[in-house]
Amino acid sequence: MSIKFTPGFVGSPVSCESFELPIPTLSTPTAFSQLKRMKHHLIEELIVSEIKYIRYLKKIFTYFAEPLSLNELLPDDMHAEIFGRLKPILSVNETLLESILTLGIEEAFLMVAPCLKLYADYARRYQTTLVLLETCITFNVDLYRFIGRQENSPDVNLQLSALLIMPIQRVPRYSLMLQELLLVCLQLDGLDSRQAQHCVKSIIEVTQTDRVIPEQVCARVMSMYECAQSRQPYAEDSDLSSNLMFLGNFMHRLRLRTVQLIAVLASISATATYLNEQVRITDQADVAALLQSRLLGRWTSNLLLVPGRRLLRFGLVSKVNEFDGRGQPRLLVLLSDILIFATPYKRHQLRPVSKPLRTRKPTRSNALIRSRLDTQHWHSKLHRIAPISSTPKRSLRRRLVLSAWLNTVARPTTSSFTHDSPLRLLANKNIRFCGVAVYPLHHCRVEPLFNPSSQLNQTQNSRSIPMTPTDDSLARSQTHTSISQLSLTPGDCDRSLWSPSNEDSANQNAFTVHCRGASFTVVVDSRTYAEDWIRSLDDAIRAVQLARQSLRKESSAKRPMPAYDFIHYEQWLETKRADTMVKRCV
Repeated sequence: MSIKFTPGFVGSPVSCESFELPIPTLSTPTAFSQLKRMKHHLIEELIVSEIKYIRYLKKIFTYFAEPLSLNELLPDDMHAEIFGRLKPILSVNETLLESILTLGIEEAFLMVAPCLKLYADYARRYQTTLVLLETCITFNVDLYRFIGRQENSPDVNLQLSALLIMPIQRVPRYSLMLQELLLVCLQLDGLDSRQAQHCVKSIIEVTQTDRVIPEQVCARVMSMYECAQSRQPYAEDSDLSSNLMFLGNFMHRLRLRTVQLIAVLASISATATYLNEQVRITDQADVAALLQSRLLGRWTSNLLLVPGRRLLRFGLVSKVNEFDGRGQPRLLVLLSDILIFATPYKRHQLRPVSKPLRTRKPTRSNALIRSRLDTQHWHSKLHRIAPISSTPKRSLRRRLVLSAWLNTVARPTTSSFTHDSPLRLLANKNIRFCGVAVYPLHHCRVEPLFNPSSQLNQTQNSRSIPMTPTDDSLARSQTHTSISQLSLTPGDCDRSLWSPSNEDSANQNAFTVHCRGASFTVVVDSRTYAEDWIRSLDDAIRAVQLARQSLRKESSAKRPMPAYDFIHYEQWLETKRADTMVKRCV
């Protein structure tokens, strides 16, 4: 008769599909008493869990934060960064526990749920906090010994990192426990097991979108209950109201406590989704900062990280050379208003860093053998020429190595140049990027070089909207309205470059990006990955074009440009904005 559930990963809302609930129905008095006992047990479990959680939070301050402040083993700013955000969280949870014991679970969570957004700031800075703590421990032997001694004490017996991650896990844990409790309460109000599970599952699905505000969904649920009690129709004045209309089928059968519990679950689930979204945005900003440093230079600040610009997707692709058809590794970065195309190469050797297009070993032509022999000959002669100064010598050697690399770029002799992850490629200090080009997205259009699948066509039709025939740029683009969210999953980041066994299928996974007079063709390793890239590009192009229908931004003057011109253009825009603000103030 127990409730079995499978918890999700840390910090993620849990789907109701993981529940297996052999809960008894109300066909007999015994079943009703069993449901009452289950409800009492779940409430006790929540209270005990909250008491333990508060106890662990207090241990952080008693055994770590306060002694470190007195011993001055940590500077004040680092101490505030690591432990400063836990004080408000502890106060909120102490208030929540006191309210549960006096008012009940439903009213307590209704009162405290808006304050749970304090967890968002902690979740955003959690990874930074861990890195800062590990750095301080590494360079401070006394701090290392103190933390080790406190962690091994009988009253703690836990690592500090295990204590610091508990606030990250708490809000998803609330969602789990409230789902279990709501399933029992719905059946106590007369719903069968399937109806109760469908209700909980629908609530979780509605609140797992990043546009749902916790306070708003809570107020809508309570408004629906008031309309049901007064027998008045409920107005569907928004998408959220339409998505919650399934509650109207049995709202008149529920007690006020159960409706409050529904509102609490919706609010907590929306808060968990909000926390995940904040963590995802922080991860995007970190990756965008890394991209800005590696692609545009270490000293170019706030060029990619501008307000309103978001990182949508990035990955390794293979560019098809228009002259010889060879595949060359490229890094493709999609932001909300620009597209960046860069060539990776090793720092000390101009060698490809990924597996190129052609993998079959070709027959060595006389010209290729002669070019390699000439390169080796001139390499040996460079070290014997004494009168030549060092600067011309390095320049000549660089040109010779470049010539040899261009002859062998599509035919590597070893697999040591293969990188299977763009994140590893960006973090590798031996990798540099050249030929960085920036394309304004509102002038771009995507042309697939294969027949799209039925699923891609259905997606295009479902996202299409009417267009005015006077807008040529809109007529050339695909008809999409929504931007695909970035999810840095292993499937998106661990895409290796072209590695087909059949060379004849090269064009089947290729697409061309046109931007005014410039264009380039890229090839990926699978049809699904190609369709994902096309869908993401079309979504972003359509979104930026729709945004520009009502507002013409300064970036309308952009054209395809190299990174050097892009840096100067963005700096000119920043100077122009500053001058405009000064004139307004005067």
